[in-house]
Amino acid sequence: YTRGAFQYTTFIVDISAAEKKASLEAVTLNWENDGLVWMTVPQMRAVKDQLHFGVQHILDGGAL
Repeated sequence: YTRGAFQYTTFIVDISAAEKKASLEAVTLNWENDGLVWMTVPQMRAVKDQLHFGVQHILDGGAL
């Protein structure tokens, strides 16, 4: 995602259920985050307006 001089990279990765479970157990969130969830692309599309603008950009055709 790029707007003017601002550039941000968002990654969407397909990982196993075991990797997802391990990541949820290992993550400590900081002040910038409200929570962590794993979602399928259809699930993300259903709540797109609530997601980070970088993810919205990907769902709008930025990289998928």
